[in-house]
Amino acid sequence: MTAAPRDIPTNQPPMKEVHNIRICVRSCSSPKKLSPFRFLRTFVPMFLIGCAAQPTQLEKRIQIASPAPNVPTAPQATSQEYATYLNRRFGFRLSYPSNLRSSRQPDNGAGMSFSSPDGEFSVTAQGHFLNGDTLDTLWANELKQGGATITYSTKKADYYVVSGSRAGREYYRKVFAEGGNWVRFDIVYPAAKRGYYDQVVERIARDFVPFVPGDYDRT
Repeated sequence: MTAAPRDIPTNQPPMKEVHNIRICVRSCSSPKKLSPFRFLRTFVPMFLIGCAAQPTQLEKRIQIASPAPNVPTAPQATSQEYATYLNRRFGFRLSYPSNLRSSRQPDNGAGMSFSSPDGEFSVTAQGHFLNGDTLDTLWANELKQGGATITYSTKKADYYVVSGSRAGREYYRKVFAEGGNWVRFDIVYPAAKRGYYDQVVERIARDFVPFVPGDYDRT
C-alpha cells in the first residue's frame, strides 16, 4: 500500500519558488565589486532623479514667501455698465457708471451729482449762463485758483480741461462754452486708485455731450 501524500501547508511556497529565492540570496549576498565607472553610471542618475523629485530649500522658501495672487474686488472699468443722464434745462448728456448713486436734483435743474456707495468716486455735471463771462475768462480764473496741484491743462476754441490733485485726491474738470451758456463736469477720485479710475474718466469724457440739439434754456 502506497502512503497517502502529505498536505503541503498553504503558507509554504512551492519548491521551485524556494529554489529561486535561495539563488537570489546567494547572488545578492556576495555582490561583485563595482568599478568606479560602473558605480557612477549606476548610482549617480538615481541620486539626481531623487534630488529633482524633492523641492530644494530655496524653492521651499520661495513657495512660503510668495503671496497669493491679487484678485480684484472691483469690476474692471472696461466692462463697467453705464447709465445716461440728460439735463432737461440746459440740454447736456452725461454717461456714468450705473452703480453710482444720484443726488437730489437742485430746484433750478442746473445739474446732478453721482457718487459711489463708499463715496470715493464722484462725478458732477452742471450748466449755467455765462453772464458776461467767456471761455477765456473762465480759463484765466481756473488757473488762478489755489489749493490744488495742476498736472495737466489744455484749452481749445470751445472747451478747456484741467486736472490735478487736491488733498490726496485726483480731480478732472472739463468746461464747454457755446452761445450764452457754459457746461462742465467734474470728477473726483482717490489718487491711490488712479490706474483704475483713469479708464472711467476717459469713458465719461469721451461720451459727454455738452449741447444736445433741441429747445433748451440757452439764452
